[in-house]
Amino acid sequence: MAEKIISRTAAAFAVLAIVTASTVPAQAGGSFSAAVERILMSQKEGRVSTLSTDKKRALVACVNNVLTAMPNGKKRFVLAATSFDEMESRFGKVVMENRAEWKQKIARGCAHIVV
Repeated sequence: MAEKIISRTAAAFAVLAIVTASTVPAQAGGSFSAAVERILMSQKEGRVSTLSTDKKRALVACVNNVLTAMPNGKKRFVLAATSFDEMESRFGKVVMENRAEWKQKIARGCAHIVV
Protein backbone atom coordinates (compact mmCIF):
# COMPACT_ATOMS: atom_id res chain seq x y z
CA MET A 1 0.00 0.00 0.00
CA ALA A 2 2.75 2.48 0.92
CA GLU A 3 4.63 1.61 -2.27
CA LYS A 4 1.53 2.41 -4.32
CA ILE A 5 1.15 5.82 -2.67
CA ILE A 6 4.84 6.58 -3.19
CA SER A 7 4.60 5.49 -6.82
CA ARG A 8 1.55 7.71 -7.44
CA THR A 9 3.17 10.64 -5.69
CA ALA A 10 6.35 10.23 -7.75
CA ALA A 11 4.29 10.04 -10.94
CA ALA A 12 2.39 13.18 -9.97
CA PHE A 13 5.67 15.05 -9.37
CA ALA A 14 7.00 13.84 -12.71
CA VAL A 15 3.91 15.15 -14.51
CA LEU A 16 4.14 18.44 -12.61
CA ALA A 17 7.82 18.80 -13.57
CA ILE A 18 7.03 18.19 -17.25
CA VAL A 19 4.16 20.69 -17.23
CA THR A 20 6.22 23.29 -15.38
CA ALA A 21 9.21 22.87 -17.68
CA SER A 22 7.06 23.28 -20.76
CA THR A 23 5.38 26.44 -19.48
CA VAL A 24 8.45 28.27 -18.12
CA PRO A 25 9.51 29.81 -21.45
CA ALA A 26 6.04 31.25 -22.05
CA GLN A 27 5.89 32.64 -18.54
CA ALA A 28 9.41 34.03 -18.80
CA GLY A 29 8.54 35.61 -22.15
CA GLY A 30 5.45 37.35 -20.77
CA SER A 31 7.20 38.57 -17.65
CA PHE A 32 10.22 39.55 -19.69
CA SER A 33 8.01 41.63 -21.97
CA ALA A 34 6.64 43.44 -18.94
CA ALA A 35 10.18 44.00 -17.66
CA VAL A 36 11.26 45.46 -21.01
CA GLU A 37 8.25 47.78 -20.93
CA ARG A 38 9.02 48.90 -17.39
CA ILE A 39 12.68 49.51 -18.21
CA LEU A 40 12.03 51.49 -21.39
CA MET A 41 9.11 53.50 -20.02
CA SER A 42 11.21 54.46 -16.96
CA GLN A 43 14.12 55.96 -18.88
CA LYS A 44 15.00 59.40 -17.54
CA GLU A 45 18.04 60.12 -19.73
CA GLY A 46 19.00 59.59 -23.34
CA ARG A 47 17.09 59.38 -26.56
CA VAL A 48 14.28 57.14 -25.26
CA SER A 49 13.45 59.59 -22.45
CA THR A 50 12.64 62.31 -25.01
CA LEU A 51 10.09 60.23 -26.92
CA SER A 52 6.37 60.81 -26.57
CA THR A 53 4.39 58.16 -24.69
CA ASP A 54 2.99 56.82 -27.96
CA LYS A 55 6.45 56.49 -29.48
CA LYS A 56 7.74 54.83 -26.29
CA ARG A 57 4.91 52.30 -26.48
CA ALA A 58 5.71 51.63 -30.15
CA LEU A 59 9.37 51.20 -29.20
CA VAL A 60 8.46 48.80 -26.37
CA ALA A 61 6.40 46.70 -28.78
CA CYS A 62 9.18 46.68 -31.35
CA VAL A 63 11.93 45.83 -28.85
CA ASN A 64 9.82 43.04 -27.36
CA ASN A 65 9.24 41.70 -30.87
CA VAL A 66 12.98 41.70 -31.58
CA LEU A 67 13.79 40.11 -28.23
CA THR A 68 11.39 37.19 -28.63
CA ALA A 69 14.35 35.40 -30.22
CA MET A 70 16.55 36.04 -27.17
CA PRO A 71 17.35 32.79 -25.34
CA ASN A 72 15.14 32.13 -22.32
CA GLY A 73 18.21 31.82 -20.09
CA LYS A 74 19.08 35.45 -20.75
CA LYS A 75 15.50 36.47 -20.06
CA ARG A 76 15.52 34.56 -16.78
CA PHE A 77 18.82 36.24 -15.86
CA VAL A 78 17.16 39.65 -16.23
CA LEU A 79 14.05 38.57 -14.33
CA ALA A 80 16.08 37.08 -11.45
CA ALA A 81 17.19 40.55 -10.36
CA THR A 82 16.26 41.53 -6.82
CA SER A 83 15.57 45.19 -7.60
CA PHE A 84 14.57 47.38 -10.51
CA ASP A 85 18.06 48.88 -10.72
CA GLU A 86 19.61 45.43 -10.90
CA MET A 87 17.04 44.33 -13.50
CA GLU A 88 17.86 47.39 -15.61
CA SER A 89 21.59 46.67 -15.26
CA ARG A 90 21.15 43.01 -16.19
CA PHE A 91 19.04 44.00 -19.19
CA GLY A 92 21.85 46.29 -20.32
CA LYS A 93 24.38 43.48 -19.90
CA VAL A 94 22.47 40.96 -22.03
CA VAL A 95 21.74 43.55 -24.72
CA MET A 96 25.38 44.64 -24.90
CA GLU A 97 27.14 41.25 -24.67
CA ASN A 98 28.63 39.52 -27.72
CA ARG A 99 29.62 42.79 -29.34
CA ALA A 100 26.25 44.33 -28.60
CA GLU A 101 24.46 41.63 -30.60
CA TRP A 102 20.96 42.39 -29.29
CA LYS A 103 21.50 46.16 -29.35
CA GLN A 104 22.32 45.89 -33.05
CA LYS A 105 19.23 43.77 -33.69
CA ILE A 106 17.08 46.28 -31.82
CA ALA A 107 18.64 49.16 -33.78
CA ARG A 108 18.00 47.42 -37.12
CA GLY A 109 14.42 46.62 -36.23
CA CYS A 110 13.38 49.69 -34.25
CA ALA A 111 15.51 52.68 -35.28
CA HIS A 112 12.65 54.11 -37.36
CA ILE A 113 10.69 54.75 -34.15
CA VAL A 114 13.42 56.72 -32.40
CA VAL A 115 14.32 58.91 -35.38
